[in-house]
Amino acid sequence: TMLTAYLSVDGGKSWQYKLLLDSRSYVSYPDTIVTSDGTIYVIYDRNRTTDREIYMTTFTIDDIIAGKYESDKSRTFFLVDKAYSA
Repeated sequence: TMLTAYLSVDGGKSWQYKLLLDSRSYVSYPDTIVTSDGTIYVIYDRNRTTDREIYMTTFTIDDIIAGKYESDKSRTFFLVDKAYSA
């Protein structure tokens, strides 16, 4: 619940900036990469045993500082995959 990206500008002494990535329950296992253009990609799953959904979100450091998705690189709740029972 409340999957959030935090940003420290003082070497980890404080974390004054944050961006809520997903407020839903049962989100877990985030994995992150930052590309050379500064875009941050986070992929994570939701309801691993029931909904079995994989989501991706993209944002920038400026989005974290603003506390909201506002850059042209921002994308939220992008469904990457959903497993179905056979």
